[in-house]
Amino acid sequence: MKFISLIITLIFIIIFNSKLHSDTLNLTLKSAIQIAIESSPNSFIINEVKKQREESYKSFKASLYPQLSLDLNAPGAIREINQITQNDGTQRFLQQSQLFSSGGLNISQSIPSLGTNISLFSGITRLDIIEPTKSQIWRTTPYQFSIDQPIFNFNSLYWERELQKLRSKNIDKQYIEEFEELAIKITNSFFDLYVAKMNLDNAMRNVSANDSLFTISQGRYSVGKIAENDLLQSELALLNAKNNVETFKIEYENTKIKLRIILDLDRNIEIELNEPTNVYEGDVDFELAYSKMIENNSNVLDFLITEKEAERELDRARKSNGFNANISMSYGSNQSSPQIDAAYQNLLDRERFNVGVRIPILDWGRRSSNYESALANLKQTQIQIELDKQNMEQEVKYTALRLNQLKDQVKLSENSVSIAEKRLDLAKKRFLIGKIDLNDFFVAQNEKNNAFSNYIGSLRDYWNNYYRLRRLTLFDFERNENIQY
Repeated sequence: MKFISLIITLIFIIIFNSKLHSDTLNLTLKSAIQIAIESSPNSFIINEVKKQREESYKSFKASLYPQLSLDLNAPGAIREINQITQNDGTQRFLQQSQLFSSGGLNISQSIPSLGTNISLFSGITRLDIIEPTKSQIWRTTPYQFSIDQPIFNFNSLYWERELQKLRSKNIDKQYIEEFEELAIKITNSFFDLYVAKMNLDNAMRNVSANDSLFTISQGRYSVGKIAENDLLQSELALLNAKNNVETFKIEYENTKIKLRIILDLDRNIEIELNEPTNVYEGDVDFELAYSKMIENNSNVLDFLITEKEAERELDRARKSNGFNANISMSYGSNQSSPQIDAAYQNLLDRERFNVGVRIPILDWGRRSSNYESALANLKQTQIQIELDKQNMEQEVKYTALRLNQLKDQVKLSENSVSIAEKRLDLAKKRFLIGKIDLNDFFVAQNEKNNAFSNYIGSLRDYWNNYYRLRRLTLFDFERNENIQY
């Protein structure tokens, strides 16, 4: 029985340790970003936004294909007094009651480049006259081919097609950019937690060091080797260090919750962060970064879209209130008869032709004002686009140069931390043997704290700039290839 109990105990210990291990997640910066990309709520939103953009473009493309529709009118009723022309040319007014129903099949096709609309129609109508005398008639249109051609009119479908083409090219670029924006967001949340953890660890080390110093100071004060002011200074430093620990504990827990939420992690999972020291060793070439920004950044196409939209409004202002015409023509056949089969026999030609012309005579300068306003807007847009392009060039240049600088700065600040820690350790030893006073020790301690803060800050700036440059260029400089998701 003792052997069985031992086995059961060992099994429970293994299960407990396994569960404990499974509830701890070791995170690097890149693994946190990968989790966010694969399974976070933000990732779901990004994918749904892309799907919405794709479906919107598919819907527009479908509108350019032939459209087939079946139009049905359920039986309707008319009861009214109508003017009737008699055989002898006289007019009579009779009350008539009618029932009617109709159905038709229509196929239409637009030609965006010309603004033309072509359609083919086939339909049938039944008319039942109830009073004054009962009768029935069928009217048929076996086929009717129609064409509608605007001349000098604003062609909205052409402009929409051109803009939709450009927007569709940006869908994948925007998709990748949004994931890179997410990477920047995760980087900030990761370093919020990392900085809070390092600050807490540093504060706890300071408590330990200051506690030892306060104990020593009490002993020295009791034998009269230091003044009461030095003792109080030592005690105050200890209290401040303990207060910092409590402050950083709250900050650490708060930032941990935020990172857990953005990664959609279970609240029972404990997060352990690994320091992101694996900086990119190579230098970023500005010319390469700039060329990749021009090739991949969605803003470049957005500039073209914005300019096209301004050109569209100028075209609208030029044509909407000016001379324009519309030519409509149709050709087909029709017939009517009391019998449905006879309504499809001995078909008669049905032809229509119409030219409509609109000539503005007096508009009190409205057309001219609209045109000048649209022209000014186009010029303003073009100037703003040039400024935005220059700002983008400056941004990518600054980010690339800053990244190269931060790579060296991270190494220097890391060495500074090492030197400051050695100096603090030496200062502590010298204080213990009475070679320096408390002020000298606290100077060394503050220098160590500042060196540590500078190191964490430069590390954070490096990774922010790293992912910022990826966002601007959609290019992976480590793998030397365009980013794909």
